[in-house]
Amino acid sequence: MNALNGDIANYPAHLQTEMQDVVDFKTEVISIMGIPGGLANMTEANHTFMSNMATNGKGVAKYQAQELVCFFYDECFIYSADMPVETRSMSNPTLKTIPTDLGFKLYPNPASEWVAFELPLDVTPVNITIVDAMGKVVYNNKVNKPVFIWETLNIANGTYVVTVVNIENNVAVGTETVIIQH
Repeated sequence: MNALNGDIANYPAHLQTEMQDVVDFKTEVISIMGIPGGLANMTEANHTFMSNMATNGKGVAKYQAQELVCFFYDECFIYSADMPVETRSMSNPTLKTIPTDLGFKLYPNPASEWVAFELPLDVTPVNITIVDAMGKVVYNNKVNKPVFIWETLNIANGTYVVTVVNIENNVAVGTETVIIQH
């Protein structure tokens, strides 16, 4: 992280705050992962940091903090233009959200060998993006069918955030968390 901290000054001025938030978020997550139980045993100070980042952060760090406080504290936020870049359309940077009852289903959860995604018929084609707890994209692909199977045998144990976005109208179908346990 120190090397990345030094590189922030090389980013365009309008991205420096966003990159600093990413560094701060990653540093906090790494420290939390060092405690027994990891993210499931966040302290009140960790919770305060994540809530503050979820409210006031920029870009992908804000989005990931929102997902953590949603999953671990049931404090869920509505997402808009703060979605990760790979789930936004460059021609329309504002991502609209549809009601959750029109969202997608995933099962089993926790999963060991595969995860099935069941999408409403009227939302395909979609882009499915899956990120790990460190923010690394482990899957990002276009899906054109209402049922999709993601094989997880080669995916490390952990908690992953799944975001589904309708490609045609840039509407978020939903965001879910899945746990992989082998």
